[in-house]
Amino acid sequence: MGKEDIDLNTMNITVAAHKSYPSSESLKEPPIDQNELMAAASIAGSLDLHYEDEFTLSTNFHNGVSYPSAAFSVDDIEAAKKRTLRASNPTILIGENGLDSLPSLKTTQNKKKIDRPKSIAVNDEEDKDRYNLGYFILFLFGMTTLLPWYTYITATAYYEDYKFKQVDDRRNFKQDFQSFIALAASIPNLVVMVINIFLQHRISLMARFVGSLIAIISIFAVTLIFIYIDTSAWTEGFFNITLISIVISNAASSLFQSSTFGLAGHFPQKYTQAVANGQGLIGTAIPVIAVLSVVVNPNPTDSALAYFLSCLFVLILTLVSLIYLTKMKFIKNHVSLRNRRKSVIRNGKEVEIGKVKPEYRKVFKQIWLLLFSNWLNFFITLACFPAVCANIRSMDSDPDHLWSGKLFTPVATFLMFGLTDWIGKAAAAWIPVPKRHQVWLVICRIAFVPVFIFCNYKPHLRTIPVIFNHDGYYFVFMILFGLSNGLIGTRIMMSAPESVAPNQRGLAGTMMSAFVVIGIFTGSLLSLLISHLVQM
Repeated sequence: MGKEDIDLNTMNITVAAHKSYPSSESLKEPPIDQNELMAAASIAGSLDLHYEDEFTLSTNFHNGVSYPSAAFSVDDIEAAKKRTLRASNPTILIGENGLDSLPSLKTTQNKKKIDRPKSIAVNDEEDKDRYNLGYFILFLFGMTTLLPWYTYITATAYYEDYKFKQVDDRRNFKQDFQSFIALAASIPNLVVMVINIFLQHRISLMARFVGSLIAIISIFAVTLIFIYIDTSAWTEGFFNITLISIVISNAASSLFQSSTFGLAGHFPQKYTQAVANGQGLIGTAIPVIAVLSVVVNPNPTDSALAYFLSCLFVLILTLVSLIYLTKMKFIKNHVSLRNRRKSVIRNGKEVEIGKVKPEYRKVFKQIWLLLFSNWLNFFITLACFPAVCANIRSMDSDPDHLWSGKLFTPVATFLMFGLTDWIGKAAAAWIPVPKRHQVWLVICRIAFVPVFIFCNYKPHLRTIPVIFNHDGYYFVFMILFGLSNGLIGTRIMMSAPESVAPNQRGLAGTMMSAFVVIGIFTGSLLSLLISHLVQM
């Protein structure tokens, strides 16, 4: 296999891999000049070697040969003399004649000689996730991404049965409260997510994380204050304040979610699954907290206080974990949490990092089917949950009975969905779902829409008959609904990063999150339509 030319437009470097050295062995003949150092670093990058500072990396394949590509700043190259490369792969593949067999870069830049470093030591000790702390922090981040959403939709008893108790059942904002919550959450989610796709390379990851967390914590503090304020004389005003709180907190959580999936995309698949598992846990934990707060303390104000304080504790814990995350060498070796790099080499010239445009079209073409599957999956889920499912009542409904009057919806709807969704997300680790089958499994989930409509949905307002007239049917449907959402949705999210080049994984994760939000928004619109169809 001979040498290939280098196209500096994409920084593609082809190397004849005839010889390998153990990762513990130092390279005896380090590169001499700037261009050779860039080429060596690019090869190292294709094998998961990383500088402490961030650099952009991608890998293409042709005729069974790996073509790594990288963009480096001049500062990166100069500072490389003082850095070490961290390795997670067991071998380093180089040319038959060592580094000297690398082809020369075709560049218009001056080939300025730099001092020969004594060695480039390869050490994989700091590239390990010690005690799986990185995994568990991303797990906690996954919980936080959906915490505002689950907190508000599960607080049905607090809002509908306490704050809006004096409101006529036929008033729109009480009758379709869940649908209004879904819309208030999805619209800002959609706007923020789309903006984040195009601005993520301009705003540091750390700034996005900290800003979004502070916004969510502030909104929850305001929500706690309103628990002990009598709003019975101005329920519509309180309803509008609640919607504004939902808009702000979910806009912030949308930014936090896209940043979290973008961060997880830089790591192996299990870290994306960690985020999904965290989302599954919060979907189970919030309903459990809601049920316990009602059972242990029937007083609506005290139970609401315990409920929202528990959620606030998780947010503060996330903020503390974020601070610790910035100090983890494992994280630093994979992705920079700050925009330390000011320029890159592009087309033989030094270009400011803010002017390097991500390849949106290229990434879209590579994962368009996954994006569609992701959208459809959440479209179906939000069309049914929570707006439709939260209004399905027990066939033996008695408002004064503890089970049928107070616990049926929190347990049969929110807890059952959250638990089975979590199980489905966890099962994604050992149940493979090939990418070519994922879209068909999602299409099969469309059947859940008519199934839930023909359960005991809005029994006092519906004009169409109930077909599934036993609570057991609803439990079975909800189990299948949650399991399929968790399993298929997680496998789709896990498939996206591995479908693109390494340097595009962050963008792919952000795009996938954006289509989640689009699915939530369009599904919420359908839930409003369903609400009116059953009353016609």
